Amino acid sequence: MRAARPRPLRAVAAAALAGGGLAINAARPAAAALPLCNGTAIAIAQNATTDFGDVVVPIRKGASVASNCQTGSGSAGPWVTALQRHLRNCNGQNIDVDGIYGPDTKQAVKNVQSAGHITADGIYGPKTMTVMRWYTVADSGKTSCRSYSTLAL
Repeated sequence: MRAARPRPLRAVAAAALAGGGLAINAARPAAAALPLCNGTAIAIAQNATTDFGDVVVPIRKGASVASNCQTGSGSAGPWVTALQRHLRNCNGQNIDVDGIYGPDTKQAVKNVQSAGHITADGIYGPKTMTVMRWYTVADSGKTSCRSYSTLAL
């Protein structure tokens, strides 16, 4: 009698059905190699002579730069709230700022990606970050929209 071969997918499915708390993630585009965003950080928007103020950007906690993560449909948290605020205030997207990456946020990201001439997949990541405008708040309370190149990350 032959020994049964291990069946990893069946084991995962069985554990999930048995309430093992496992989730199976669908395949994502090539950007999937990036970790998911799970927090925010404050960056400074500036050029050689002017400090435009602070900007809150999505990040992967524990990483050294803000452009190291992605987020998309189904995500929820302060990183999504920050993204939505930038999309609404500086990128002309009429969306709610509710912290949930739903269909409206996905479409808003696609719109910005299309305008920036990058792949419009609706997933926020480093390429999307570079084509967006970013909402800044100075110590004086003055707000402005700035390009990625002004962010000190």
